[in-house]
Parts: sequence; C-alpha cells; structure tokens
Amino acid sequence: MPRSRVSDSQYKRQGVKLSSIVDAAIDLLDEGGMAAMTMRGVAARLGVSTSTVYWHAGNKEELQAAVCEALLGDLALPPFDSSATWDLWLRTAAAALRAEVRKHPNAVPLLDSLQIRPGSLEFMEGTLGALHAAGISSQNLVFAYNAVVGFLFGWVFSEFAPVPEDAPDGWEAELEKSVRSVSEVEFPLIHRYSSNLVNRSFLARWNNGAVEPLDESFEMALDILVAGLGRLAHSG
Repeated sequence: MPRSRVSDSQYKRQGVKLSSIVDAAIDLLDEGGMAAMTMRGVAARLGVSTSTVYWHAGNKEELQAAVCEALLGDLALPPFDSSATWDLWLRTAAAALRAEVRKHPNAVPLLDSLQIRPGSLEFMEGTLGALHAAGISSQNLVFAYNAVVGFLFGWVFSEFAPVPEDAPDGWEAELEKSVRSVSEVEFPLIHRYSSNLVNRSFLARWNNGAVEPLDESFEMALDILVAGLGRLAHSG
C-alpha cells in the first residue's frame, strides 16, 4: 500500500518523490539494518544520484526522521473519542505498534532514538484520551501515560531488537548454557525454571520476536497493565 504521510508536491525533481526515497530507505533497513540505510544506498536503489537524495530528503538525520514518521504513520490509529472503550483502544494501539515493529525489527534502534514527530503526536493524543476516559485523575495522568508508553515501547524494542552485528559465533549456545547451568544454591529460581526461561524470557533469549514472538507474554503483560490502570482510576 502506498505511503501517504509524506507530501511529495514540493519534492519533484528528476522524477523522484520523497515518499519513494523513504520507501527505498525502509526497504534497505529491512534488508540490511541501519548500516544499509545510507544516502548512497538509497540512491543506488532508485537509480539516481546521491545529490538527488540529499536534495529531496535533506541530510541523513532528516531521512531517518522521515522513516520514523512513515512507520508511525502506518499505525493508522483512529483518534480516541467518547464512543470508544478506553481499554479496547489501548489494546488496539498496543497491538498495532507491536505489529508495525514486528514488520520492521531492524528499525528498533532508529525508533528507540525517536523524539517528537507528527506521527507520535497522534499516538500521544490518543493515549491521553484513553486514560482520561478511564477516569485517571489529572494529577496521575502523566504518570499513567508514561507507564503506558514506557511499557509499550520498552516491550516492543526489547522483543524485536536485532541481534548484535558483532555477536561472536556460537553465542546462542553459550547463553543457553549459562542459564541452564546456574548454581542451584546461588540462583535457585533461575535453576528451577530454566527450561521455561531459555529463549522465552528477556535477558535469556537469542531469537528476537521476528523469529519467536512472545505473544502470550505480551497479552499477559497487557492484561496486567490495563488492570493496574483500572485500579488507579478507581482509587481517585
């Protein structure tokens, strides 16, 4: 589906549009990670000069910002309104964010450095609207908002973080061995639950969510978050 967040009208030159540059950058990001998403790489993908990419997209940081905006724009969340159920909206938003990052796991380092962007303003307004509708008091609204955003972005960035490019050969087996062979005396609970923890828990996994998603854990965590917000709303 064509991307619609980025205006093309003022960027036409040599038959290239800014949206085409952003799409090419996302393709390179998906294929080769942050290292592959270069101005030269985008130019080569589109068959234009590097100067053309700079002309349309600005510098590398501006291109990265445009990529972030495009990815967040793909969430296509409806604005929160009085007819919506606050917890259903939050669950929908959470699922949409996770699905988008799951499609583009190599974008995690880029999104992790995200500052305020047009796409994030829509997400921010919707989240505040849901929390306000839940009955969260004005004095607790910012705290609850930070809890939601911190959970959602923290979760998806941890679940879908790419494997380090400089990871040594055999590091997966070493990680599994280190968890399964812990001292029962020193780490009794890790030892007891090691079979459940290995490659299924944060800090003890080598496959990211693009390979082995943590679906059940995510749903449970979301249930806990929503339940906690409900209790906070009723506490005044």
